Amino acid sequence: MTTSGANRSPLDTFLNMSQLEVIQGENETSGIPLSQFWAVTGYSYLEHSQSGIRGARLYLDSVTEHLARKLDSLLETVENADVYSVKKLEKDIVLIHVMRIVSLATANFINELIEWGARVMSSQPSYSFDMIRAVLRAMGDSFISWLQEGGTNSDMHMAVECYTHAIQLTPESHDTMPVLLSGLGKSYAWRILREDSLAESIRADFTQAVKCFRAAVLLTPPRHRDFSRRLTNLEQIIQAQKGNRNRVEDIDFAIECASQVIGTLPEEHPQLPKWFLMLGTIYVEKCFCVFNLEDADLAIWCIKRALCFQPDNPEELFKMYTDLGDVHKQRSILVSSHDIQDVDATIKNYCAALAVLRERLPMNNEDAGGLLSRIGAAYWERFTRLGDENDLNDAMEYYYQALSLALEGHLVHGMNLTDIGQVFLGRYQYAGNLEDLTTALNLLHQALLIIPEEPAVLLALGAVYQQKFDVVGGLDNIDQAVSYSGRALSLSPNTSLTIVALNNLGDSHRRRYQRLNDPKDIEKATDYLTSSLAHIEASNDLKLVPAGLNNLALVHIIKFEIRREYSDIDKAIQYLNRALLFDTRNPASRSMKLMNLGFAQMVRSDDLEEDDDMNEGIRAYTEALTCTPAESPLRPMMLASLGSARWDRFKKHSNYEDIQAAVSLMLQAISLLPSEHPDMSKMLNTLGKIYQIQAEYLGNAKSLNDSSDSFRKAAQHSAGRPFDRFDAATRWARVASYSHSEQLEAYQTAMDLVPRLIWLGTSISQRYSQEIIQTVGKVTLGSASVAIGLNEYEKALEWLEQGRAVVWGQILQLRTPLEELAVVDPTLAEHLTNIARELHNFQALDTSVSQTLLAGSGKSLEMAAQRHRYLAMQYEETVGKVHQIPGFESFLQPKRAAELMHAPQRGPLVVVNVHELRCDALILIPGKQQISHVSLPSFSSQKAASCRARMESSHLNIRDRGVKIIDPFDEGKGRGVQQVLLELWEDVVKPVLDCLGYTLQAPIANADKLPHITWCTTGALSFLPLHAAGCYNPPGARIYDYVISSYTPTLSALIPKSTMLAKQTPRLLLVGQEHTPGHNPLPGTRKELAHIRSCADAQLSYTQLDGNNATTDAVLNAMEEHEWVHLACHAHQDSRSPLDSGFFLQDGTLSLLQISQKEFKNKGLAFLSACQTAKGDKVLPEEAVHLASGMIMAGYPAVIATMWSVEDTDAPVVSDAVYGGLIEKGQADYRNAAKALHVAVGKLREMVGVEAFVRWVPYIHIGG
Repeated sequence: MTTSGANRSPLDTFLNMSQLEVIQGENETSGIPLSQFWAVTGYSYLEHSQSGIRGARLYLDSVTEHLARKLDSLLETVENADVYSVKKLEKDIVLIHVMRIVSLATANFINELIEWGARVMSSQPSYSFDMIRAVLRAMGDSFISWLQEGGTNSDMHMAVECYTHAIQLTPESHDTMPVLLSGLGKSYAWRILREDSLAESIRADFTQAVKCFRAAVLLTPPRHRDFSRRLTNLEQIIQAQKGNRNRVEDIDFAIECASQVIGTLPEEHPQLPKWFLMLGTIYVEKCFCVFNLEDADLAIWCIKRALCFQPDNPEELFKMYTDLGDVHKQRSILVSSHDIQDVDATIKNYCAALAVLRERLPMNNEDAGGLLSRIGAAYWERFTRLGDENDLNDAMEYYYQALSLALEGHLVHGMNLTDIGQVFLGRYQYAGNLEDLTTALNLLHQALLIIPEEPAVLLALGAVYQQKFDVVGGLDNIDQAVSYSGRALSLSPNTSLTIVALNNLGDSHRRRYQRLNDPKDIEKATDYLTSSLAHIEASNDLKLVPAGLNNLALVHIIKFEIRREYSDIDKAIQYLNRALLFDTRNPASRSMKLMNLGFAQMVRSDDLEEDDDMNEGIRAYTEALTCTPAESPLRPMMLASLGSARWDRFKKHSNYEDIQAAVSLMLQAISLLPSEHPDMSKMLNTLGKIYQIQAEYLGNAKSLNDSSDSFRKAAQHSAGRPFDRFDAATRWARVASYSHSEQLEAYQTAMDLVPRLIWLGTSISQRYSQEIIQTVGKVTLGSASVAIGLNEYEKALEWLEQGRAVVWGQILQLRTPLEELAVVDPTLAEHLTNIARELHNFQALDTSVSQTLLAGSGKSLEMAAQRHRYLAMQYEETVGKVHQIPGFESFLQPKRAAELMHAPQRGPLVVVNVHELRCDALILIPGKQQISHVSLPSFSSQKAASCRARMESSHLNIRDRGVKIIDPFDEGKGRGVQQVLLELWEDVVKPVLDCLGYTLQAPIANADKLPHITWCTTGALSFLPLHAAGCYNPPGARIYDYVISSYTPTLSALIPKSTMLAKQTPRLLLVGQEHTPGHNPLPGTRKELAHIRSCADAQLSYTQLDGNNATTDAVLNAMEEHEWVHLACHAHQDSRSPLDSGFFLQDGTLSLLQISQKEFKNKGLAFLSACQTAKGDKVLPEEAVHLASGMIMAGYPAVIATMWSVEDTDAPVVSDAVYGGLIEKGQADYRNAAKALHVAVGKLREMVGVEAFVRWVPYIHIGG
């Protein structure tokens, strides 16, 4: 009876394998033929009987009963029964019981079998367990045979169980123990192959399999006919764990065994080639675990010895060539990267193996595909070392052949796609065809769909996105590079891919730093690349050394430019020189390192002014250019680098040949660079600088025109990096002074780039980067001064508004009401609202959110930062869609002069521009559409800085409220302050008041009749008290006798909001901190709040939070519920992190950032009775980064604040007078706050004396 493979069971296999022959072999005296007859008969009955299992059980029971009766009869009738006949019957009975249990195929049959054996041991001879063991072994073999034909996981586990119990029943010295151990090892091996289990389970099965095979070898004499097969089993399971360092001991054992056999065989022995091949193969496996040249050389020697016997077996020949290829591949890793012999040998042997496979073996797609991939990889390796295009093409050809044999959607198919994608990336890097980059990306994304968690695919995608960022820009590309490389690293801990992942991830962070200037990126780049180099040195993988050294050198160059530590630039040069020692053959790879070395030496030369470094830098650049193929995409960069270096040498030595060469090289570079390449703007900018120097050197008008044209093209190049374009625009403006229209166009281009330079997609701390803010501030003031000089007052006003308080403006922009847009397109309005809301939440990334994320994982912080950038891009894209709607063309665009003219509400608004070239005041008057201009020729930015320094020195001893002012001014300092106030009066204030006609009238004592003027100041003037300007010694005219003064950080802050309502009876929040942990007590706060309460009792509802109740959360929440707030406490200005400035409360600091996160509605007055609440940051004068402006931006239209620390006893006086003035006549209107403060300060001035400037001058009003 036969059954199909699909329907057969292990029992079929058991019966059809003549298993009883095995049993007979163990004990030749057993009566097996009868047992076989009964068993087969019983099984046939089982298959054919209508009764099925029940019939089989009955039949086998009847057979057993028949044999038992026969035995009893024999023993009863024959006094001296034939011993042989008795034993024969006994064995038959045992076997039938065994067959009965097995044939029923219950899940518990092994336990039943052993239980039955134990039960009959008392009455049956000891050979019962021999029989059971033999059957278990036979069943185990049956299960393995069944697995080879299909089988199930259950069969796999049953095989393990059968052999395990058989071994437990077998003494170690028994002849069958090696057989059983081999069987159990094979069972574990099958479980490794077939079971989809956890890595821990697989490792455990590997351990058990090796343990079994090794024990089987130990129990087998070397001359035994099965020794070779059992050692092969051990070698194969070791091979399955390729690269596992924990298996070295087992490999050494296998080497020892094979060597022992070879040592006993004569030279002419026919098995000697087989043993040499096995020993060589085992050495190959050791090379994958702990590679050293000695093992590799022994592997090669053994396999070549086997080849010397000219084996006829094509399978052995195939294995010899593939093993030789493998070991030469491993050997090529350890030897110097410029030694190509092993790579050549790898290709030669793999190709020989392929020839054997195609000519002498049945073509197996899996074997052929794997070999084709190896050949492709070998050619790719040789290309990376030599840069030969033929190798690149051969790699592509073999990879495609491998792909054609792979099963679509299979793991191998995904890896083949990955290999081809990497070759397309390499071909782009070689020839610069952008289509290759696109193809690589498409192939790798296809691979990712098949194997989404494969580190090799993720690494390749990261590399392609990094290259794409270099070519076309786009922050999303470099973010993708970081993401994919990071995922690859997390999925490949301590593997060969770890080094590549660390290197790629570090290099991506470096590139992103160069675009965003985020310090976290350069820190991560340093960490990843340092770790990568450490892994490289530990692994002895020499081919990775050059890239690791090169990338770490680039990071040290950047760090030198940041912190100016010479150890960084020295390390960079050292690393690059080391990298070049390893990289001597591949021109493209070598040229990149030479270019970087040239750059490092030029940087050091520029700082140390060393000619040797400069000349070495030019030499390195020249050699790099020589090494670069004409069609390489790197060639434009090489030309531009050398051109820039020759320009640097001209600036130092004025050798005309250098500048001629510089122009020629830059023009060549620009002509070769793709027009939309991100580096185009930078190259054009450099060319403009060279032309500008040439024009100055030759007095050549053409060179000046060429310079202007180059700067213009660089500034208007849309793919350029924002800072490159901004720098080019400002240079264009300077050289285009001969053309007023072109100069204005240049400055307009620069101002339009400000939102890209100070980008919404970066953290607030990055946007407040001092270098960027200072640069933008200077350009803003310079552009305004040029516009004013050309009588373009409206343009000057627009630029001053556009380039100042940029970050505040971005925060406020996210809160812009979208009611009008919602009427036209509600879906778009909702989408924009959702993006703006999420972006607004990201403004806190520097503090609360970042701390939470840092407590978790760096990956979370990276994902949050990428999400932030993505939202910013989505926001810009959505705003662009809004601009396409008729009537919304100027939606969220910088305000034009016509809109800004609505800023003054209750009196003139004076914008004072302070620049090194000129100083001017622009006056806006309510109801007038023209801007008045007042030149301030006697004032300058230098004088403003001098005045600020003198003022600061006069109150440096007063840093905190609550510190008693014993002698605020000595005589010298008093005269110094008087002089500052006099200069402000004569040079700034009086000319403005004269223009307005206010000084033509006599001083006015009645505050109700005084006009109100609002100052919007720039530069160092932002820190000076224009509201106190005047002549004090001898007494003379003073500003407060003519006007009430207010300040505003921007004009937009004064433009009425459509949603702002003035509540007739505002609710007042009083916050007082007499005792704040870690600070001086403020006893005056009790009196201060008491005065306010007495003023408010009849007119205002109020809430007071003080002491333990004045926590940050409580105060912030209460601010939302009250229209007015009064804060009497300590405060501080953080110059290093401006948004961390804040108010000290009971449980911590209520920071400017926390306040700015709020979107307060319908607020009124914020009285900041604390120290330095309007001090500002002298490094960021145009950003108005102080607590008072923060309250303005948070939604309070009127703020009373202090420019420096105040006397604790003065605060109650001022507060009482202010609130008394505000609430008089039953009206509580924040719009009268300026007048109320004017009166209050007047009272304080009368009380302390007019020359006690430090006590009355600091109080100011900001807002409307």
